[in-house]
Amino acid sequence: MAVDVYFEELVGPYYKKGVEQYFPPWGRLPTEVPPAEIEALLLTHPDIIDCGVVGIEDPRAGEIPIAFVVKAENSYLTEKHVRKFVKGKLSPEKWLRGGVIFLEEIPKNPTGKVLRRELRKMVTQIKSKL
Repeated sequence: MAVDVYFEELVGPYYKKGVEQYFPPWGRLPTEVPPAEIEALLLTHPDIIDCGVVGIEDPRAGEIPIAFVVKAENSYLTEKHVRKFVKGKLSPEKWLRGGVIFLEEIPKNPTGKVLRRELRKMVTQIKSKL
């Protein structure tokens, strides 16, 4: 996939202007991934009670999704199982390349909406510990 990019480049004392095609090094442009779409899929899994998805920064793709999952009692669900489940049903940019983190409960506001900023804080805390 290519995209036309307008540019201005200083060449000596003159500006060179024009349009050229830009091909990202990984072959495709970053796309926005709606977390609700991934969450809806995850909630169809019988061993997942609740979940939340946020994007984390990635130098190559811009942002990649990471899932926070509450698994059912006595469930043997692993990160590998969750990633494989998503990989089999969604397009590559929606795969959980950021990973899966298991929680006891997903932080929500009183109306039941997932508090994504709290999930992002958890990611930064986990990264800072590494």
